Amino acid sequence: KAQGRELLRGNWTGNDLRWNVGTGKEPDYKRTRENCQMSVMNDYLPVAQSYWTQGGLNYREEGFTTLLRGPLSPVDPGRDEQTPAILMIRLTVSNPTNHRDTSHIWLSGNKALTGLVREGDFLMDEIGGKRFIRCYMPSLPEGTEKSDMVADAGGVLRIIHRKINLGPNSSQTLYFYFPFVGDLTAESKAEISALGYESQKNRVVAYWRDLVAKGSIYNVPERKFNEMAKAVIPHIRMSVTKDPKSGLYMVPAAGFGYNVYPNESVFQTLLLDRMGDFKTSADYLNTFMELQGSVKLPGTF
Repeated sequence: KAQGRELLRGNWTGNDLRWNVGTGKEPDYKRTRENCQMSVMNDYLPVAQSYWTQGGLNYREEGFTTLLRGPLSPVDPGRDEQTPAILMIRLTVSNPTNHRDTSHIWLSGNKALTGLVREGDFLMDEIGGKRFIRCYMPSLPEGTEKSDMVADAGGVLRIIHRKINLGPNSSQTLYFYFPFVGDLTAESKAEISALGYESQKNRVVAYWRDLVAKGSIYNVPERKFNEMAKAVIPHIRMSVTKDPKSGLYMVPAAGFGYNVYPNESVFQTLLLDRMGDFKTSADYLNTFMELQGSVKLPGTF
């Protein structure tokens, strides 16, 4: 979620760039409670997981977000709030049968893209005569897959079709890295491709697990209540935006897509305070003290 000048760093057409992953000879992009099992790791860690079956093949998708470089904590003095984030996706397709099969995997972007161009394992999008990275998609071993660029209904190359050869009782794993913001050029290719999925996943999981452990003060016989108490901590923190210039935090109304409403923000902030996270609560509330009125309130708060 970018605002103000940061929104310009999206560097694509419009404000909203969306990707969809489809499977099947005729692409099916929809995931519903009827055809897909969805969860987050250990019911509270921000690593999303999905499982579904289509055409006799099993699919397992997992994803999380990390930073291209530097520490994850927003209070670490070594962190730069303008560091690009990377959405890392791992998609494993398995063939449980005793005969060979082919998996069809589709990656489709919306009209924010002007037209994709392949540069090795990178998908680039041209804006103003200059190419920018939209996805890093490492190829499988030679002979394992065949991929094509496909035009959408508007005749623009925004779709990638990958056909994966699967032997009996075998599987293949594909990776997709999506950068945000959208102003990264070829100079960032080496840094992006050097990110290891497992090492970054372990780093992200360790960060959130340690953070949640410090604020977990409930332990009751009903397991779901304990899990909810854990899950609310990353839910709140991941929704918050830190202004790169002022360092002030913006706490939205309990959801990433909402704007800031003080009454909603205070409910969440007081919850963190009751969980013992006094420093974070003070930082979140300080925004209202700094910005309300034309001059600051007298006194120390």
